[in-house]
Amino acid sequence: MNNNNSTTDVSVIKNTLLHNLSNLFIDPNKSVEIVSKGFIALTGLCYLSGIVVVNIYLSYYGIYFFNLFKIEYITAGVWAFIPPTILMIFCLMIYTSGKTLYNNIITPLINKNRPRWDSFLPLITIATTIFIFALYLYSLYKSSVHSLLHDIRLDKYDLLMLASYSVCTFIMINLFIRSKSGYSAIFTLCMTIILSSSWILYFSEFVYNKIPKYLGGGSLTEAMITLEINSAVANALKYADIKFIEVDNIDDALYNNNNNFSADKLMLTTNKTHIILETDKEYYVTNNSLIVSLPKECIKAITYKNKFIGFSPNHGAGDTF
Repeated sequence: MNNNNSTTDVSVIKNTLLHNLSNLFIDPNKSVEIVSKGFIALTGLCYLSGIVVVNIYLSYYGIYFFNLFKIEYITAGVWAFIPPTILMIFCLMIYTSGKTLYNNIITPLINKNRPRWDSFLPLITIATTIFIFALYLYSLYKSSVHSLLHDIRLDKYDLLMLASYSVCTFIMINLFIRSKSGYSAIFTLCMTIILSSSWILYFSEFVYNKIPKYLGGGSLTEAMITLEINSAVANALKYADIKFIEVDNIDDALYNNNNNFSADKLMLTTNKTHIILETDKEYYVTNNSLIVSLPKECIKAITYKNKFIGFSPNHGAGDTF
């Protein structure tokens, strides 16, 4: 009895989705409502998946940080789902053009019937759409966006996983829409959830850290940090093997500053280090060994590497990048 109820519920959900999709193109009054609800649902999906991505990524560094109000969650979710969505749209175009070609042209030829001239119109429309879509992607690639996307260092395994997830998910969604029974709908829905969960885990571990911070990713940010040194901060940085530009031995510099009874606090700038995370109260930095949490009140300045113009000796310490 419970199985029948569950299959009925899935069938109702599927019929509701198909009804809303049909209204999207038929009823203009409901189009705005459906699009707005879809946008809200997509934003919520990106936000929730972004929470999972960011926290799994930080857990590999031993950092456990949770804040409901972080824009990084949405950007991480967008990076996780927008590229597969674009590939699925491309798969839909190819699938639709192939189906149209078979039904309107190949089938009449097999039956020794001459295809009607208007049978070519849907195929021409779809082919034109694919051409414009490919042309748009090419122009985007050749534009200034290419210099930004060039910093995303994806290898062939990442691209293979992205393509596999997109194609398999497209097939599962298509089977879900075409399913005749509740059991087949449940199966395809469960497979879609499993595929999406596997992609999220893979994206969190192998892809998110290859997307630059300025694009909303999780790659480490190269920087030099100028901070006010006390014994606690000095010991933490020493144990993490983070060096300073001005001195070779932080203990000697701290000892001399204390013995000279200087009214000024000891201010030093680190060599190139990497910022993992910024919170409201602290920065998490690393030098590829240990991770140090630095309170914001002791940090006086941060020098970032400029991706586009770089650094020169005229910029002072920045040439150490």
